[in-house]
Order: sequence, then C-alpha cells, then structure tokens
Amino acid sequence: MKNLSIPEFRLRTAALWDTDFALLDIVPDDRLGFFNSNRLSELTTFCRNNPEYHIISYLKHNRVRVNAVVSTAHFYRLGQGDKDPELMCI
Repeated sequence: MKNLSIPEFRLRTAALWDTDFALLDIVPDDRLGFFNSNRLSELTTFCRNNPEYHIISYLKHNRVRVNAVVSTAHFYRLGQGDKDPELMCI
C-alpha cells in the first residue's frame, strides 16, 4: 500500500464535495459528500454505470482512508481522480 499524507491523498483521489453532486443522479448523506455504509450497493452500481468515478472507503472513525471498496468501512465517498487501489492515508 502507498501511504500518502491527507493533502496528497485528497489531490490524487479527487473526492467529491457537496457542490459536485449538483449534476449527478446520486445524493450523499451529508454536506461533505459522505455516504453511510448501508449505501455501498448503490455506490457500486453508480460507479459501474459511471466509470469515471470510484469509491473511497473511510475506516476506523475516518482516520484511515483507502482508495478502494472495503466492505467494513464506516463511510464512503466518491472520487474522480486516481483510481489506484493501493493509495491510502493514515
């Protein structure tokens, strides 16, 4: 795994924020662009239908970010940048 700093991880993965969803057919659960874990199936479908997006998993109370789907994550976000699943941030 490639452990990046928070700013570097944000730049590389390009996580979407609330205003980025205005033109998309999916709405996050909060204003910061987070999705609750119970919406993983919906996010997976969205990314399959919109391959320019990918899922970022937030684990251990948002202290660990992984640029891949982790089924035990607490929250998820959509990214539109680097899809490398080896990227992470602790």
